[in-house]
Amino acid sequence: MLRALKARLEGGSSETGAAPVVIAAKLAAASRIEPLQYGDDLTGLSAIYAVTNAVRLGIGPYRQLTAGEVHTLIAAGFEFLSARLTPSQVFHAGCRVSVWRSMSQAMVEAARQRLGINLAIERVIVEPRQSRLALFAAIEQSILHWRPVAMLCRGGRYTVVSGFTPSSLLLFDGAGACWLSKHACGVPGDAENARHLLLPGSLMALRA
Repeated sequence: MLRALKARLEGGSSETGAAPVVIAAKLAAASRIEPLQYGDDLTGLSAIYAVTNAVRLGIGPYRQLTAGEVHTLIAAGFEFLSARLTPSQVFHAGCRVSVWRSMSQAMVEAARQRLGINLAIERVIVEPRQSRLALFAAIEQSILHWRPVAMLCRGGRYTVVSGFTPSSLLLFDGAGACWLSKHACGVPGDAENARHLLLPGSLMALRA
């Protein structure tokens, strides 16, 4: 379920029984399947595609969604949003975090009821929120517990983190991005002028 890319021992050697500290890891399914992509100039769809890709990653070690099941999942997202936003708003402006969180729950509930898949999606708490290092640590802990993390980046684009290295966050992304350099990431209150602004309050982890 998780492929450790690199590990090291801190505070001792293997002879002392010290536990290995994983400094880079990637969800195994991210190496076997490709993310669904929503195409150019359709960032507004990233909210739905991020949840769909997180579900595909989360259940990847056990099974893959069929085309029909993917359609069911995406349709559940559109059904939820259509009751709250116009099609123009969805395609051109996407949705705010509070709506996205509720939509994520609706999509996961659809996966449970219509597809018979046992899933849960939960908020990832980052403390303090004004620390990008705290955000990285929270994401990495979720990955180490085999949980892909969906989040919102600057510009209204939702994406999925599938792994990490000492210098990067590895992505399973609907726009085709593969990674984000940690040095180029910030959060509100900490390096917020960085190229990639990540919103700690948006983090959601998929548990399968």
